[in-house]
Amino acid sequence: MAASSTQKPAIGIDLGTTYCYVGVCHRGNVDVIANAQGNRATPAYVSYTAKETIVGEAAYNNQTTAQSANTISHAKALLGQKWSSPEVQALISSGNFPFNVHEGENDSIAIDVELNEEVKTLSVEDVVSELLKQMRLTASNHFGSDVFDAVISVPSAFSEEQRQALHQAATKANLNVLGLVSEPAAVALAYGLDIPQANQVTSGMHQVYVIIDVAGSSTKVSVLGVRNGIIELLGSAVDAQLCGDVIDERLLKHFSLEFSKQNDGLDLSSSSRARTRLLHACEKAKQALSASTRTSIELDALYEGVDFFTDLTRAKYESMCSDLFRRLPPLIDRALAAAHVEKDEVISYALNGGGAKIPRVISSVRSFFGGSGRRSAKALPNPATQSPDEMIAYGCALQAGLLANQDLEHSHSEMDELEVKLSTLSIGVENAAGELFVLLPRNTPLPTLVSIHTSLESVGQGGRVTLYEGEKTAKARENHVLATLELPPPSAANGSGNKSGAAAAANINDYLLELSMDSEGNLDLQLTHTLSRTRHAISIPADASKRLSAEAIQSALDAGHAEHERLMAENSMLQTLVEELESRGYEMKDLVDDAYDSNHITDAERRVISKAVDDVSAWLDSIVIGPIVHARKDEIERKSKGLEILFAPVQKKIDEAKNPAAAAAPSPSPSPPMMEMGDDLD
Repeated sequence: MAASSTQKPAIGIDLGTTYCYVGVCHRGNVDVIANAQGNRATPAYVSYTAKETIVGEAAYNNQTTAQSANTISHAKALLGQKWSSPEVQALISSGNFPFNVHEGENDSIAIDVELNEEVKTLSVEDVVSELLKQMRLTASNHFGSDVFDAVISVPSAFSEEQRQALHQAATKANLNVLGLVSEPAAVALAYGLDIPQANQVTSGMHQVYVIIDVAGSSTKVSVLGVRNGIIELLGSAVDAQLCGDVIDERLLKHFSLEFSKQNDGLDLSSSSRARTRLLHACEKAKQALSASTRTSIELDALYEGVDFFTDLTRAKYESMCSDLFRRLPPLIDRALAAAHVEKDEVISYALNGGGAKIPRVISSVRSFFGGSGRRSAKALPNPATQSPDEMIAYGCALQAGLLANQDLEHSHSEMDELEVKLSTLSIGVENAAGELFVLLPRNTPLPTLVSIHTSLESVGQGGRVTLYEGEKTAKARENHVLATLELPPPSAANGSGNKSGAAAAANINDYLLELSMDSEGNLDLQLTHTLSRTRHAISIPADASKRLSAEAIQSALDAGHAEHERLMAENSMLQTLVEELESRGYEMKDLVDDAYDSNHITDAERRVISKAVDDVSAWLDSIVIGPIVHARKDEIERKSKGLEILFAPVQKKIDEAKNPAAAAAPSPSPSPPMMEMGDDLD
């Protein structure tokens, strides 16, 4: 197709899970433009009323509290997914969907909204089309005329089904999709990494860059190689826990408890309106602390007419989320390992997304890449002083400008350089409980590398490690066997060094397990004995006869979905136990604080109970990862029983102080002795 003599306006859309941005490219100039409210970030919320469909800030600020059941968010996370997929079920159980989402036809996802007492069923594509339509309207208002051509960003891991669903949504929004660009590719384009540099042309070597996208729904680290202007994805890693949504939920939980303590146990969790108002305030407080060291939350009549006013310092905020921020350096390490790149090979890095403004994130990445050393990577200079959360839209707009006015076929082939293949099934090994310990989850972007230190009990007498693929996590042996590594009895010889005999014996079964899969699906499994450094390895080619057929893969997915439903029901029961234990712990702390203030118990008794509750709370935090509880029912019940036994003598003293007459009556049995602070609750 020949280039047009008339420069057509084109737009680039960053379709985010929590926020959307639109950039325009006209006459060679790129700008990320503001919406009608004057903000470049448009909340990815769509609200349906009897009279109109409301999109963006009006939906976020007003309708989420007034009409939460009719206000849809996180639609991108559901786009192109099957209802029965574990990813969707995990999202549903996360509590982020106050609206009615359910299974539609052919395992699709359907969303119900109520309009004039009638239920209207929507597809996810319907909702996403409203977001895209709003981005097109914002751009059209900027130009003063309709705009139809667009390039849209997608995560690297977007499957073909998800891309097709996005095309359908764009068609409903009356958009002509010039192409889809992966998010790290868009950032690379924004920074001009595709422009050949003289030293790259002469050396013929990859220049390595790291793109760190700290977004609302996850943090993604992409390692890019650039050679002669061609961008290649070398490796990536994703962490769904380090993200804006998780931080907001943590702040919400903290301030909900603070509100309850300030108001005699008043619990706002039963009010969707109050919870949503506080959640929005938490998000604004988080954003404010990126620029200042203190902020405040002021909410009139938050719940049952009670006002809520409080302060939050940056130091307190960083302390509350320190475990989340500590996840970033290991995530970068995993991405570098997947790319087979050393840290000192990285030329520069770029922080992208709303979380890129968080001071703790900035300092953590700067520290990771080594400060000011000669070999340390530096942050890429920001083009056109764009905010880091606008870089994807900026890069998409640049690509849109090229595609709207140049040879489409040529440009599209270059744009697809960063399309990523995904693993088809989960891959793992059997653990001591006979469960499938998943090393490589299904839909992991390829290439990838996973490495863990593990102790294999059976290896001490000579044993084997079996690699499985499938989705039946409860029983590893019900999955498909990929390969088996026969391991001789381990020896500490030639590697124990200065270790004592006892230390060597303690580590005799320790191995470093490494599993890698390249972009073609070829697998390599390697175990290295920690003491002797002896290596055992096996390779499984993608076309090997032992790999599953397409029909067998679908059968394994169906079986995994059925098991996932059972596990989610069990997890729901465990979540209830966790919530009850957590609530009981806070109740105990409030009781002992009040009793101590009233001189009914000693300070030592108060400290013992407070520490025990804190220990149980820390344990609960460690076993609850996202929506999943990683503990058995009997373990939670044992913790609960231990806490109750410890609290019993204190409860008796509190009751006696409140009812002296009952205290004078003879006790049928002696109370258990008070445990010391260091005693085990188990």
